[in-house]
This record gives sequence, C-alpha cells and structure tokens, in this order.
Amino acid sequence: MEFENVYVIHPDGSRYGPADIPTLIEWARQGRVPFASLVEDAETHQMRPVNSVPELKNEIPRDLFQKLIPPNTLAVIGYYVAILSLLGALCLFIPTGIGGLAAVILGGMGLRSAKRDPDIRGVAHAWTAIILGSLEVLALLAVGIMIFLAQ
Repeated sequence: MEFENVYVIHPDGSRYGPADIPTLIEWARQGRVPFASLVEDAETHQMRPVNSVPELKNEIPRDLFQKLIPPNTLAVIGYYVAILSLLGALCLFIPTGIGGLAAVILGGMGLRSAKRDPDIRGVAHAWTAIILGSLEVLALLAVGIMIFLAQ
C-alpha cells in the first residue's frame, strides 16, 4: 500500500488514527474496522474504501447483509428466473423456453462476473441458472420435435 499512516473513518463519521498498517490489521482482527469504513492518508488526505487496501482485504469481516445476500445480482436473478420458469412449465405442462433462455444468459453473465472478480460470490446460483435454463430449453425442443413427428 502506498499509505504509511492512515486514519480510519467509520460509516458514522467517527475518525481514528493515524495508525500504521500493522496496527490497522490488528484493529481489523479485533473487529474495530467495519467493512464500510474508509481510510485516509495522513499526509495527502487521499481517501479510499478500506476493502481496497490489499493488506486488509481478508481481515475485515463483511456486514451481515453482505454475508447473507451475494452481490452477484445477475446470477441470482438468473437463478430465480430459472426456478420460476421451470415451476411454471411443470405446472402448465408447457415449456416456454423464454425463461430458460433468459436464465442461461443471466447465469452466464453472472459466471463471467464471478470469474472477473473473485470477491463476487454467486457461482452456484449462476451454474444453477445455466443448468435449469438449459433443461427448460431442451424440454421445449423435445416438445417441438414430438409435435413435428406426430404430424
């Protein structure tokens, strides 16, 4: 990190420091540095999110909200589209394929986001969307082939 001494600015505006990086790591391990905090260089007053400091990245516990809800929105939306589309197809006995195709596309985009940034979770949601969406598209194709052969 290019900062030597920094202030920690909590989300509520309270400010602590200046402190060096080893002290910050210790504070983070003690739970005294919230995930949404900022760090400010004591000399240049340049500020940035505390989770962008490489030495602190794995030391800062994420907030409960961020632990429960994965930030990979595309994968999660694809997951729910796949589930709802598949449930609708099973209830109506008519696979539409549109929801399945949307789920495959959203799942693929979510998977690409997760590969680009390892902090983004939701890989399981992305794969579930891709697999279930593909199954629905295949079911639509199977129904179409059966209708074509029945004529």
